[in-house]
Amino acid sequence: MNQQQGQKKADQPSARPMMGGGHRGMGYMEKPQDFKGTMKKLGRYLKPYAFKIIIAGLMAVSASLLSVLSPWLLGLITSEVADAFKLLPETGVLILGRIDIVWGINLSIGEIALFITLTYVLSAILNYFQSFMLIGMTQNLTYSMRKELSAKLNRLPLKYFDTHQFGDLLGRVTNDVETINQTLTQSISEIFRSIALIIGIFIMMALLSLPLTGIVLITTVLSLWVARKFVKLSQNYFRSQAKSYGELNGHIEETYSGHVVVKVFNHQEQSYQNFERINKDLYRSAVRSQFISGIMMPMQFFLGNIAYIAIAVVGAFLVITTNPIFAIKVGIIQTFIAYTRQI
Repeated sequence: MNQQQGQKKADQPSARPMMGGGHRGMGYMEKPQDFKGTMKKLGRYLKPYAFKIIIAGLMAVSASLLSVLSPWLLGLITSEVADAFKLLPETGVLILGRIDIVWGINLSIGEIALFITLTYVLSAILNYFQSFMLIGMTQNLTYSMRKELSAKLNRLPLKYFDTHQFGDLLGRVTNDVETINQTLTQSISEIFRSIALIIGIFIMMALLSLPLTGIVLITTVLSLWVARKFVKLSQNYFRSQAKSYGELNGHIEETYSGHVVVKVFNHQEQSYQNFERINKDLYRSAVRSQFISGIMMPMQFFLGNIAYIAIAVVGAFLVITTNPIFAIKVGIIQTFIAYTRQI
């Protein structure tokens, strides 16, 4: 009787497949079925931390706006020094006057340098505290998720565990929750920071020079288009990699937990062949996904360098032009290069 049950268990890969291919693997090959519903559930977890999220968002926005001011102030210093050197042959003395900032406020180069230093320090402090708040919040949130998952697993009927791989369940309790933790920690502050930074930078650019702003817009759109193409190309390989990971975890867990059954029915060779197949699939998908994603960063650097060259060349013409509408000072070129790096 026991031997027949063991034979039946060994011959039922569809229940808890030895070869993998459980629900976790298939889930990575599909698009979200209820994105809106999922976000509502996530919002339920985030609701108790709404105040902390708002405070952290305000800190991220403030830090971004401070980082927008620094390149502009450095550009003012550069322009003042360049003008002073331009007059040096006539005066014989390097004269650095006070710089008109805004609303009739005049500051010396030393005062501006001190203000820039303060903006860097304050921005770093704000980033530190908002990161500290978000890390604590996400850790508490994922702690609650793990408790609810544990309670849910204890309520599930036994037949559920007969039709789902243990590696699949283990991955949801550990890997998926940790992915949510990392995503929330990085995304919440990044969303606020990026929106404020992009809006602030493009407003400053438009106020300083419309032609150079157009160059930055073109290169930014081109960079986003290239990134989208690479992400779309690598997405299938990352899904395949995640599927293979799920299969591999399930295969290893079932092989070792059912080691005696495998040996009794002489399935060692079959188990080894299954492992080799899954391992090769994982190797191929991992290499391709990492290769394609690895190309994206050098391509972004290349497009960024193209933007630097275009800004320098066009900016040089605008510096020497006699047209008062488009004429700029040399410090604005430095400001645009710094803004391009921040984008």
